[in-house]
Amino acid sequence: MESAIHTAIRVFLLCCALSSGVPSGDEEGNIEYPTETPRMWDFENGLQGWKPRAATVEVERVTQPGATTGSRAYLRVHGRMEENWNHAVSDSVPLQAGQLHRLSAWVKVVSIGATTPMPFLRCEFLAADRRREMGRASTDLYSAANHEQWQRLTAEFQAPDGPVSGWLALEKGASDPTQIDAYLDDVTVEPIEQLTVLARYDMSSIPAALEKVRGVHPRLYPTAERLAQLRQAIQTTHADLWAEVKALADGAVRQGAPQYRADDGRSGDEQLWQREVGNTMPHLAMACLMTSGKRYLDAAEQWMLASCDYATWSEVKHIGLAKGEHAWTFTAADKELVFDWRTGQAVQQP
Repeated sequence: MESAIHTAIRVFLLCCALSSGVPSGDEEGNIEYPTETPRMWDFENGLQGWKPRAATVEVERVTQPGATTGSRAYLRVHGRMEENWNHAVSDSVPLQAGQLHRLSAWVKVVSIGATTPMPFLRCEFLAADRRREMGRASTDLYSAANHEQWQRLTAEFQAPDGPVSGWLALEKGASDPTQIDAYLDDVTVEPIEQLTVLARYDMSSIPAALEKVRGVHPRLYPTAERLAQLRQAIQTTHADLWAEVKALADGAVRQGAPQYRADDGRSGDEQLWQREVGNTMPHLAMACLMTSGKRYLDAAEQWMLASCDYATWSEVKHIGLAKGEHAWTFTAADKELVFDWRTGQAVQQP
């Protein structure tokens, strides 16, 4: 049992590492990493090339203690942005092709609009041919739970092949109008030798939490007990939520999964139209769980198999490990839910 779990986890992590482009080694398996100097924007001596994305946003250097010990200045980004995706951006910097990097920054949100998403950092890759889409890497989101505190946001990525550079941005997360007052300090892009995510999931022994459920079919979210509670709740306290989910599921049953299209005319290589394909699958799976209706199960499988048959889930080849932005991350996660929720379900004819 333990051997099988260890093997499965390591195979999964190896696949993730290969798909993210871990550098290849020599014939003896020794990995070689190109030498590259870390780049830091600490704002101790000016704006260092950072500028607002629009005239309605201001970027200024504040000479006060910043996020880290010894910091004497930070960047303040504040104002209203009517459109675009960035609050502020940096100049472009060269990146070593194929090199693993870590992007990190200290961020503090002082105030934010009621409908403005929490910000994050992004590195946008640029090819020598600026018309070529190269992808991007993004950090985790600033946490609203620790509002008005300095937080370190990070992401790890591999620079694409070929001559490439990148520019950084304090991201809005939406193209809608936004309002923000935020501080930025010690922004760093540095080469790394390995992805820390691999070490994070290296289980030399089975954790105690897993030992407690040995022999029990794992569930991503609801347990059998919780499912029984939910089936009662949709008759009373959760009736409105259930009505909404059921309406979405019924519509998906009638509509069927959309045909593949390489370009939807809006999202280009990212093929973001597939997000809705992924978003629909849990609605169908949940409806099956709540009703044991076979038509929901059949529709969930039809949507899932249609997605699996799509020629691509995104034609963008390089994304950040901390926050996958493209359609494949949505469809893969939602397929996991469908598989999990349908396991062991006894379905009834509608």
